[in-house]
Amino acid sequence: MDGRLDIDSFEKAINGLNKNLSDVGLLFRANMPLLATDATQETKENCVDKMSDRIAELLDSFRESYSYYNDFYEKMKENIRNDNIENPEEYDVFFNHANETFPKYIDELGQSIDSLCDIPVKTEKFESTMRELGAIIENFRFDFKRTLAVSDVYEVQKQMKEENKS
Repeated sequence: MDGRLDIDSFEKAINGLNKNLSDVGLLFRANMPLLATDATQETKENCVDKMSDRIAELLDSFRESYSYYNDFYEKMKENIRNDNIENPEEYDVFFNHANETFPKYIDELGQSIDSLCDIPVKTEKFESTMRELGAIIENFRFDFKRTLAVSDVYEVQKQMKEENKS
């Protein structure tokens, strides 16, 4: 570990997650009018299955984005555990940002997956695909929460160093 934050992996993870969520949101918005019509149940189920296929096509991209975030998190955690911080200001800026944005983001991710699953027509295929997507989103949420815990450890380490200087 080189003591630096892997901002490149962080950006790939967050940009990928946001793009994929946007794509899923657009897919739902495009298809919800049909699901609200008087179309036959079969037509609606076909629509939902096609939506499931499109979401399934995005799952690997969601997984890749999560992999980037998990790599970022693991490197950051190791740097802090080993007290191998090359640029403390970089960590300060990141953790300030994380402490401001992650709690809201964690909640919003949970709410978005819940609202996506709350559609009037469901099929087995849809439910299976959404379970997979939900598991990936939960992995993100878990790592975001762990990032906040690491931020707390980092702050305690900083305080201890300052006290030892005195």
